[in-house]
Amino acid sequence: MDVTQEILNRVQSYGVSSNTNSNSLASSKSLNFANGTSIDKPITQSVTAFPVKLKYSDKVGLFGSENIFIKFQLNITDSITTIESIEEPDGYLTVLNTRITLLGATDDYETAVETYGEEDGDTSYDHAQFISTITNPATTRISVNLTNLKTGNRFVDNWLDVVIYDKNRKAHSYDLMYLKPNDFFYIGFHARASKRIPFNIELEIGREYLSVFNMTDQQRRYEG
Repeated sequence: MDVTQEILNRVQSYGVSSNTNSNSLASSKSLNFANGTSIDKPITQSVTAFPVKLKYSDKVGLFGSENIFIKFQLNITDSITTIESIEEPDGYLTVLNTRITLLGATDDYETAVETYGEEDGDTSYDHAQFISTITNPATTRISVNLTNLKTGNRFVDNWLDVVIYDKNRKAHSYDLMYLKPNDFFYIGFHARASKRIPFNIELEIGREYLSVFNMTDQQRRYEG
């Protein structure tokens, strides 16, 4: 190994200094290497079940990207909750069926039971039961709740904007949005000062799952 060349490569990666402080690593923080700095090329996060809570914490600004965008691609086909009992509010079968436990199982997940036929026609098991939780994605709405947990320092928190963007890349005016279970949206982190700004947010997808036919006028305001 050519030690001299390795040293030169390290300097080129980290800048003109040998300092490798994690707050100023060019390989992870500079605009040349950072991911998601544009809404045209965001970081992508896939979500396939709900409800789910996601937490994000990092820093933006000073010697790094001043904007970070994350695209959330929803492809929700199932629920992972067993707590709430949902009643069908309309005749369109667009809400979720409650998960159930079969044959006295003690786990928190639905148990599929297969049927095995005997030669004399007798069976020892019940037929398998499969629940399609979302029967019509076009008329189902899933909630997206954004909570800015902040850092507790108002002199820092005031210089950070966290924004939800709809699929048309337009800023959403609220921290709540209702989407189809196969839709997508963006979250943008924006530093408004020439210093390193930490962020700490929580995103909850699926706190509510509604039928579009039963949404109130107030809820329709939040559709994305």
